Amino acid sequence: MAGDGRELDRIHFFSSLAQRERELISRHGKWKKFNPGEPIIDRQAESRDIYFVVTGRVRIIIYSMGGREVALADLVPGEYFGELAAIDGAPRSASVMAVEATVVMAMSPEQFVRLISEHPTLALDVMRRLTSIVRHATDRIMELSTLGANNRVHAELLRQARAAGRDDSGKVVLRGPFPFTAILRVA
Repeated sequence: MAGDGRELDRIHFFSSLAQRERELISRHGKWKKFNPGEPIIDRQAESRDIYFVVTGRVRIIIYSMGGREVALADLVPGEYFGELAAIDGAPRSASVMAVEATVVMAMSPEQFVRLISEHPTLALDVMRRLTSIVRHATDRIMELSTLGANNRVHAELLRQARAAGRDDSGKVVLRGPFPFTAILRVA
């Protein structure tokens, strides 16, 4: 899959790099394919690579003490995951699995740290992403601490509806971890 670097053109993280740099990254990257439901990384794993989603969709998940799966986010082509372990060297904080047929490019933590050290715009991109994760986690903690169960379901439906976008009629159809299909009109 590695080649002339064009396969990385859809990944925003690399957009500020020259074509030659993208070619080198593509050639040195580890290209991997995953089938739907296949694990990509496991929580607490010792691996430190960062992954860039080239095609497909992945889900970041954690498991409760009782074994219940909690989905934290779905990532689509152009997004990346694994930056925490690549930066701090600690074990993985979540598991990641392929939701559909997926191709990722893995980059070693050394290459990633060198890249963000040499390119301040990339470091700023990582900082903005981490800031977004912290803000999202803060909002979720506040909801869990202050809202009742029904209101938490409403908040989650609204969050998913805003992320899904609207169809031509202004309606949003949500299918997913609920036992029903929700059709919402979001203002």
